[in-house]
Amino acid sequence: MSEVLIEVLSEHDELLVENVVRQLDVNSASRYHELGTGRLRDRVNALAGAFRKALASRPGAFVSYIEGVARERNSEGFVLGEVQRALRVFEEGVWRLVAVHVPREEQIDCLARVTGIIGAAKDQLAWVYLQLLEEARDPARRAQGSDDRIMSGTDSPPITEEDRPPVDGLARHVAFSRSFGRHGQSTT
Repeated sequence: MSEVLIEVLSEHDELLVENVVRQLDVNSASRYHELGTGRLRDRVNALAGAFRKALASRPGAFVSYIEGVARERNSEGFVLGEVQRALRVFEEGVWRLVAVHVPREEQIDCLARVTGIIGAAKDQLAWVYLQLLEEARDPARRAQGSDDRIMSGTDSPPITEEDRPPVDGLARHVAFSRSFGRHGQSTT
């Protein structure tokens, strides 16, 4: 199934990229439009390449790629809705290619794989934006930097990313979601 999907995406890569670029470049108020067609095409090519690699090896790689994209786009001033729209347009383009070029008996499996991978990436995208929003709104966290300088040397060294157990984007999203009650109130 993945082989068929990878083959279809490779054969029709240019068409997919051009359709996504066209749809994202339509709205002159969008930051994607402000990038210019060349830079936008480069970004969509990178997105398509990362997706094909994830299909070929491990789907979590696409989630990790999108996490980096989310942080980058946020720092460039993109709002969450713009980046979500880009992923949705990309997903719709892949769906169209599957519907036209994948044998009917393999379409459901291919579409499930596409939706699963991109769905997990969308969850990660939202999680990163919420995390960045929380960090920006938390004055105690911003002030902690000055406290850290004052208190340096009085506690154990900080835990680095290497010390933490690996957690994929979907697991972080679930853990984050569970930390909130039914009405959006923190349960911790």
